[in-house]
Amino acid sequence: MSKALTYVCQQLAGAGLSVVDWRIAYRSRRDLWRDGLSCSIDFVDRFEAPDGASRWRCVLVGLAPTHLQDGSVIVEPAPRSLVFAFSTLRLAERIEELTGFKPSDLKPAEPEKPVEPEPSAWQRRIAADMKRERERLERLAAIEAPEGSANWQLARWARAELARYSK
Repeated sequence: MSKALTYVCQQLAGAGLSVVDWRIAYRSRRDLWRDGLSCSIDFVDRFEAPDGASRWRCVLVGLAPTHLQDGSVIVEPAPRSLVFAFSTLRLAERIEELTGFKPSDLKPAEPEKPVEPEPSAWQRRIAADMKRERERLERLAAIEAPEGSANWQLARWARAELARYSK
């Protein structure tokens, strides 16, 4: 189990809700990560809501600025944080009590769609080769030749191959 998943499960068990945001996790559980970068890396994975928990999205007002070690500040648009909660009773107040940030635009979250992986270079090459082969067979199958000739036999073979590929 990753440290991020440990954090989410422990927050749900203890408070009945968990804000799935690396900045909140690092502020509240510094014992799990040595620095903010390792915490943010752990939160790259997607999380499914545990059984019985509902999914919510909200903007935590005041959370957006990111302070770097050299003292500079990066001001980003306010991210929408994911929240898992067993109960929706006083949810906004409980989020504020847990994080110290007032939630705004609290809405139920849609389930995340699985991400389709990009095909690798060899998969793209195989797909292109198969497309070229199919086009070649279609050209050969379209040949009109007298019965019994070599071209007629080639066209007959190409039609049989196309029929086999289409099954």
